Amino acid sequence: MRWIVILVSLFPFFARGQFYLSDQTGSPLLNDTVTLCESGPGIQLQLLTDSANQTSLAWSTAHSALNLTVFNPSTIAQLKVGANISTSILTTVSVLDSLSQNDTALYVLLIPDTVVQSAIQDSTIGPCDSQISLSPGIPNNGEYWWASGLGPISSIDPSSLGYGNNILYYRYTDQYGCVS
Repeated sequence: MRWIVILVSLFPFFARGQFYLSDQTGSPLLNDTVTLCESGPGIQLQLLTDSANQTSLAWSTAHSALNLTVFNPSTIAQLKVGANISTSILTTVSVLDSLSQNDTALYVLLIPDTVVQSAIQDSTIGPCDSQISLSPGIPNNGEYWWASGLGPISSIDPSSLGYGNNILYYRYTDQYGCVS
């Protein structure tokens, strides 16, 4: 008889079922921290639940620099850094199902863009100029890439350039994977 009482008292816990956030690939985000880059594309979140009624979901965020767009049905939302930020910000996104009283939260680390500076001083290069070695920019562990996506490169051979403007970018990737 004692076992029946224990099982009955645990039944409401089991009846709550699954209720958690996942990324756009369906990977669960349980007690995780998601990193969002200031100039990045953002992330799509999906609430996974076995609840039949999902119309009572309320999404919220704890910081104004985080844009939260909820789609219809309200089980999907898009997160993106929505303002210029100067420091890293740790905030949360919460979802509450007011009917079943299930709730879940996700930590979100907002990462500001890194200010980068190229070391190239003269942007006018003639076809007969000698090869130019590219000095590191700031921060010094970035890379030079052509606008076409070719790279990284460490030098420029002027004779191989096409006529007109040839655009070169200095790209830096920080420890969180944010690209500036």
